[in-house]
Amino acid sequence: MHTVTTRARSGVGFEPLRRPPNSRTQAAVRFRDLQLLRNVRAQMIVAFAILLPVLGVSLWVYFRFRPGRDGAKSIRIFDALVVGCAVALSIVTTIYLRKEMASGPDSAWWLVVSAIYSLVIFPACLLVGGIIRYVVYSRLRMGGNQGAS
Repeated sequence: MHTVTTRARSGVGFEPLRRPPNSRTQAAVRFRDLQLLRNVRAQMIVAFAILLPVLGVSLWVYFRFRPGRDGAKSIRIFDALVVGCAVALSIVTTIYLRKEMASGPDSAWWLVVSAIYSLVIFPACLLVGGIIRYVVYSRLRMGGNQGAS
């Protein structure tokens, strides 16, 4: 939209005077918006194409490489807590994004953005949980072996 600046009536600053748009500027704006929308869609598709396999691999690695059978019940409880924390963080993020984006110009995208955030949060929680599980249970295993000798 074209704007022309002129001296304000109070003489303090400038205020824009808007000219009515002509068909050429309207078509250019529509074309630009369409190009931006295509670009955003492509970025979202690429994000899903990358993050879905990352989620699958992180789930497989987390549950495939578990510590030994020494504390099977406590490991299951720890795994449930890690997955529960990941789900809770994803829900909190979804609620936050819905509140922030629902009233704005991107109101149609809040669910997609929330899904992408969740696809990042879940593997991150599994990574942190896996590192903690490895450190805690490897120390327990080493400490248990030293005390038995």
